[in-house]
Amino acid sequence: MGRGDDRHWLSWVLSSAVAMASLLWVGLSGYVREFRLDLEDFPLVYHSSPPFVSLRDWTVWFSSGYSEYFNNYPEWYGGGYALARPLMNAALYVQGLAHPLLGDPSYLFLNYLAVIISVPLLMVLLHRLTGLSPAAATVLSVSLGLSPVWHQALFWPSLGTNAIALCLSIAAIAVLFPASQAPPSRSRIVISSLLQVLAVAGHETAIVTPVICALLLMWRQEGRPPIKTLWPLLAPLAYLAVSRVILPPAESVYAFEIDRSAFALRAARLAIGPFIPFEAMHMLLWNPATTLTRTVALTLAVASNLVMYGVLLGALLFARTRRLGLTLIALGVALVVAVPTNTEPRFMGLSLVLAVLAVLVGTENTPRLRTGLVILLVATNVAQFAYGMTDLGGAQLERVRDSGVAFDHLRESIAEHEPGVVVLVNDRTGHYGARAMLQMAAWPRQDTELIVLNSYGGPPAEGASTSVDAEGDVLRIRVVFGQDQHVRFDGAVPDFSVPTNGFRYRSIEGASADDGSFEAVTTLDDRTVLVVGTDLGTGAPAQPLVFTR
Repeated sequence: MGRGDDRHWLSWVLSSAVAMASLLWVGLSGYVREFRLDLEDFPLVYHSSPPFVSLRDWTVWFSSGYSEYFNNYPEWYGGGYALARPLMNAALYVQGLAHPLLGDPSYLFLNYLAVIISVPLLMVLLHRLTGLSPAAATVLSVSLGLSPVWHQALFWPSLGTNAIALCLSIAAIAVLFPASQAPPSRSRIVISSLLQVLAVAGHETAIVTPVICALLLMWRQEGRPPIKTLWPLLAPLAYLAVSRVILPPAESVYAFEIDRSAFALRAARLAIGPFIPFEAMHMLLWNPATTLTRTVALTLAVASNLVMYGVLLGALLFARTRRLGLTLIALGVALVVAVPTNTEPRFMGLSLVLAVLAVLVGTENTPRLRTGLVILLVATNVAQFAYGMTDLGGAQLERVRDSGVAFDHLRESIAEHEPGVVVLVNDRTGHYGARAMLQMAAWPRQDTELIVLNSYGGPPAEGASTSVDAEGDVLRIRVVFGQDQHVRFDGAVPDFSVPTNGFRYRSIEGASADDGSFEAVTTLDDRTVLVVGTDLGTGAPAQPLVFTR
């Protein structure tokens, strides 16, 4: 597949975007219609979206939207991450304006738009940098748009930060390279740098983009581009430095956190799927392939990665082209950033794009091999999308349904009883955002004390029980877990010798070896206490209980 006639390139651009939008509609319109907020969506919406915050409070959503969702247990609090993603906070604010009309699905709109826009940008980039025909570049870019890179961003608003940052990074790279072989103009470099700043404002891992842009410029141009023309590429680094200074202090920085104990494991996970990201640990170890869809997706992902390894090794051994070498260096830079941060597919978008570029450059003199690889890439990403929509999508749809039921029950209970204190027991939907979920359910009441007692993991279980009783001014909550259930205190390491949230905890001896069954006790004051949560036996919302002294 050589360079095709691109006189109708605009038609191809529009066609790729329409194709991507149509596939998302077919695959996910049902999910979008039923979507409800879940997991860390709650704190981001509460800190970044109307009616909970106004534009006058921009300093709050700038510093708190991504920085406070670990703090559920004050005395056990293990610290949190200092994050600055104002572009994502602003996106949530804009989407929140449509919430009265569209409901919770409004918060998915920009995630999907980022994916749809990324596809034609990829098409243009692949065509210009590899000589792939517009038709082939369109098919390949649409298949990349279906890749597992997007799955979590398509399911959760809070993870749209990855999709938006990747979209802007791809745009920044595409802007640098005009259709001709001429060096980019100063205006192109400036525009690219501004897009990179926005990408970093969406997610910190996009800080690798200016390095990749510089390497690809060296690859495209003969000789080294003048350094004086590249200084605008320092803008993203300057932005990140400034944002780090003005953020409140925190224990660590998520995007640049290096965990030595996990470094080797992360590197190994990355080595399994550097070219075609997939859930290696999940699909190979924790939940092996048991269905046809999962088996096909896993087989193609493993085969594709092995083939890409072989093709690039062969190209390096026999071609030794400078173009391929610099492309591989750019790929290596993106992968090096991925290792210390995370190796989940959603963080590997730039790695995927650069891997495809490297493979296409490495096979530019072998058209039949290139055609075969394009077919393999398309088939792999389609299979991964099918796996994501069936195996993962079905489970996620059930989860958000349960989350919506729990939130509505919580909101209705608070509105009915108007308590002074709300205690959430056995939370299943809030995760790190359990406290924010309570704040949203109680809105606009802001004088109510909100307490997250615990979360739990595992399926409904016979024999599990939660008993709540009051004697005098003492409120006692006893939680005994059943088979395959266990306690969780997300964001904190529990220390039952230290009270937290006004409760004193103790383990229940003999309930189970290590499920974490516990008893929590507090002293009532004059306020009405509402106890809500999940029935451990059924997984449904438990009957709300009201106590007064």
